[in-house]
Amino acid sequence: MRLCYKITLNVLIGSLAALFNGLGRIVWGQLSDFITYKKAMLLMFTTQAILMFVYFTTNVNEVYFLFMTCAIYFCFGGNFSLFPTATADLFGSKNLGPNYGIVFTAYDIAGFIGAVGVNLFVTAFGSYLILFIVMGIMSVGAVILAYLIRPPSRK
Repeated sequence: MRLCYKITLNVLIGSLAALFNGLGRIVWGQLSDFITYKKAMLLMFTTQAILMFVYFTTNVNEVYFLFMTCAIYFCFGGNFSLFPTATADLFGSKNLGPNYGIVFTAYDIAGFIGAVGVNLFVTAFGSYLILFIVMGIMSVGAVILAYLIRPPSRK
């Protein structure tokens, strides 16, 4: 009976996380219309960094795990609405399709490498703790890079 409960809970968490990912695309996109994509990226990456640094504490409670997982997926969804805007701003809208295609392909490649890398990382260190600390540091790096974004001057 306990196994069935865990499977049902994991399906619920996965389903809700997917919904929050979709919701994040809408909310972060709307927010960028009001405060600019750069400020939205700074807020999203900062939120993501905080979530990554504390995610390993989610083993205390299933509701807390659900909340944190949905919050992370909410931030991940923002990438899909903010990155096209940033790509257009940085490289122009004339070749947005091909340019964003390259950005999105890099996202796919990173997803594949990340999946393999996570397995190797957790096997090497025996824990997810170090992994989430590294991911938090990478998110801080994303905050810094988002802060440093400067669109080229158009002639």
